[in-house]
Amino acid sequence: MANTKITSRVIADNAVTSSAIADNAVHTAKIADDAITLAKLNVTDGINGQALTTNGSGTLSFADVEAATVSTTAPSSPAEGDMWFNSSTSTVSNIQAKAMAVWNGSAWKQMSSAFSATGGTKTTAGGYTYHTFTSSGTFTPEVAGSVDILLVAGGGAGGWYVGGGGGAGGMIESTSVAVTAQAYSIVIGAGGTVTGTGSTSPSGSNTTALGLTAIGGGGAGSYPDNAGVSGGSGGGAGGPQSSSFVARASGTSGQGNQGGTFLAARSGTPTGGSGGGGANASGTDYPGNGSTARCDGGAGKQSTICPDSYYYAGGGGAGAYAGGGITNAGNGGIGGGGGGSC
Repeated sequence: MANTKITSRVIADNAVTSSAIADNAVHTAKIADDAITLAKLNVTDGINGQALTTNGSGTLSFADVEAATVSTTAPSSPAEGDMWFNSSTSTVSNIQAKAMAVWNGSAWKQMSSAFSATGGTKTTAGGYTYHTFTSSGTFTPEVAGSVDILLVAGGGAGGWYVGGGGGAGGMIESTSVAVTAQAYSIVIGAGGTVTGTGSTSPSGSNTTALGLTAIGGGGAGSYPDNAGVSGGSGGGAGGPQSSSFVARASGTSGQGNQGGTFLAARSGTPTGGSGGGGANASGTDYPGNGSTARCDGGAGKQSTICPDSYYYAGGGGAGAYAGGGITNAGNGGIGGGGGGSC
């Protein structure tokens, strides 16, 4: 019996639907080359470089294909999600040579060669890895990249007798600091120690890392009439006797604030020191003239880098003469400043 071919003229429009075709019955081996043309698809032609896409409900359309920019310089005016391949043989905009990057809305972030490093106490939070150093050590990236860093220097010592509060160690926050695959020395500055003698107490030591230096806090002055020492934040002045004013100990720009001073000479028994400066505020001045006012240390600053949102680098509270009617010595500023004593 002769075979009879079924032509398209015999099949009514829309008579053959997907439900009438067995799974895997039609595959590429049964479709002739160039048999399915654009005219046979329910779609409008796109432009060169576009790809055919579906909305998941049977509607086809042509759309642009997102491609990375290949360049030796970072693209200007990027939009969030834009990709760039650094074709340079050197690091550009903190992106390693021959590496892919994506714009996150504020900076280019490297996609390939994921950054990793050793050193300090390593923790993770919010998608970030933190290396915390409470003593000196070494930070060693395994690949080139960039890091954010918080540095706090050692605080100054408080005055030893009716003394001012010690100045907070300098505080630095810096973002997108470029690093390469090498060992970096991290030096953690110690705080100053009260000696029990002298007109001023020792200052704190500097903290250094990745080319940055946080300056140690200034030591405080002691009674009578001694000013504090300048530093990351300045130390507070000691209690007054005959002098009516001494210069405030200055803080380092961008790291801290000045320590307090006294505003009048002593008059009568009460007397007290002045507060040490903090990262976010100056130390409190002592009014003099027999005032029983309490002089607190300057407030520290809340970190924008660390996940705990803690405050750092608070100034020390001032001491006071125990028999002088000042019932409380100064409180340390928020962020670690120690309180004074009577």
